[in-house]
Amino acid sequence: MNWYALFVKTGEEELTRKYLETILPHADMKILIPKRKLKERRRGQIVECIRTLLPGYVLIKADMDNDLYYQLKSIPGLLRILKDEKEPVPIPEHEIAVILALTTNSDVIEFSEIYKKGDRIKVCKGPMVGL
Repeated sequence: MNWYALFVKTGEEELTRKYLETILPHADMKILIPKRKLKERRRGQIVECIRTLLPGYVLIKADMDNDLYYQLKSIPGLLRILKDEKEPVPIPEHEIAVILALTTNSDVIEFSEIYKKGDRIKVCKGPMVGL
């Protein structure tokens, strides 16, 4: 099984996930929509919100064959599948490994706890530990 990138309408990533789960319930596939927690200032107050890390993309892990490819193409809101001239191109393992490391238990990348000592920054807790 490999990871593939689906291009969808921006803002409709979760809707596409629901379509995938409804239309292809028996397909052996994992769906990932990476998101990140942010702190934003709204009306003078700082609030936490969750934003999509890669707007317009849904990542799936599946065994891509012709049947699955054409089933995916029939999903509303799906613009295209990342591919070369002939067939879908899997995301290289070293590229998807970074996203998977940051999104360990869910789609959301949590905050990291850090402290600064002199010119060095040390990550104590969170997805960036060791980086």
